[in-house]
Amino acid sequence: MVSGLHGYVFWLVWGLPRPPTNYAAGDYGGWATTLVANFFVGAGASAVTLFFVISGYVLKLSIDKSSEGSAFRTSIAFTIKRLFRIYPAVLAVIMAAAFLEPYLFISPTQRSWSEILLNMSLASSTMDWPTWSIRVEILAVPAILLFWFTRKRFGCAGLIGLTAALAGLSFARSLYGEDMFGRYVFVFGLGMLIHDLPRSLSPSRALATLAALATIAAIFARPVLSFHAQSAILVEAICATYLLTVLVHGGLPRSKALLGHRILRFLGRVSYSFYLIHFLVLLTIVRQVPGLISAVAFGNPYVAALLSWLSIVVISIPIAAVIYRWIELPGVNAGRIVASMKQHTK
Repeated sequence: MVSGLHGYVFWLVWGLPRPPTNYAAGDYGGWATTLVANFFVGAGASAVTLFFVISGYVLKLSIDKSSEGSAFRTSIAFTIKRLFRIYPAVLAVIMAAAFLEPYLFISPTQRSWSEILLNMSLASSTMDWPTWSIRVEILAVPAILLFWFTRKRFGCAGLIGLTAALAGLSFARSLYGEDMFGRYVFVFGLGMLIHDLPRSLSPSRALATLAALATIAAIFARPVLSFHAQSAILVEAICATYLLTVLVHGGLPRSKALLGHRILRFLGRVSYSFYLIHFLVLLTIVRQVPGLISAVAFGNPYVAALLSWLSIVVISIPIAAVIYRWIELPGVNAGRIVASMKQHTK
C-alpha cells in the first residue's frame, strides 16, 4: 500500500498536465479516479502507522529476549541490535542511490559527501525519498525502552497512562514543530499493549466485521480528516491496534494459517528492504521509461499509474531479497555478536 501511494498517486502528480497542488487531497478528474487515488493515499499512510504498531508489538519480544535483569544491560543490548538491524541496509541503499542518482533517477543531482553522510546517518532526508519513518524508528529506541520499563515497573496501567499522555501531547505541535517523531511515538506504546490483551480469541463474525470496519476507517481517515491531521493518525493507530490484536490472537478465520503462509513470510522478511528501495525504483521508472508505460496504457494516465505501481512491486521484490540476504542478515548477526560481547564485558 505504501508503494501504491507512491507508485499510483505520484505518477499522477508527475504525469498529469495539471497536477493537484496537494496530491493528498486533489481532484484527479472524476469521482471514480479521485476515489481510487484517495484510497491509495489513505491506505499508504495508514500502512505506515500499522508498521509502527507492529514495531511496538514485536520489539517488546525483542527486549524480552535481550533482558539481562539490569536496566542498563538490557538497554545497551537492545540498542546495539536495533542499530545493526536498521543501519546496514540504509547505508548501502543511500550510498548506491547517491552514485546512481545522476544517471537513473528523476532528478540528476550530484551529491556532496557531506550531504551523503548526513542522509546515511538519517540526520537529513534531502535525497527526497521516504526515509523519515526509518528516522522515527531510530529516535523511538529510547521511547520503546521507556514503554517497556514502564510496563515492567507499573504494569499495564502504567503503560496505558504513558501511551495516553504521549497521544495527547502529539496534538501539541508547538512542542515538536513538524517533527514526525512527536506525532507517532505513542503508536509504539499501543503496539506493546497488544501483549496485555486476550491471548486467544475465537473467530467470530462480529470480530471479522469490526476488523473490516477498522480497516475502512483507517484507510479513509486521511482523505476525510486531512492528510496532515493528527486526529487521522490517532484513528489509524487505534484501528491498526485492533486489527493487529484480532489478527495475531486468532480472532479472524484462518488468521494463523495466513500469517504462516510461506509467501507472506517471505514478503515480511524482505519488507524493510522493499520499503527502502521501492521509491528509488519509482524515480528510475519515471525518468527512464515513462513513454513505455504510457504507451502500454494507451495514453490513459490512470492505467499508467497502475502499471507504474505493478512495475515497482515486480522490480523491487527481487532487489529487496538480495539486500535482505547479503546486507540485512549479516547486519543482524553482527549486532547479536557485538551485543553478546558487550554483555560478557559487563
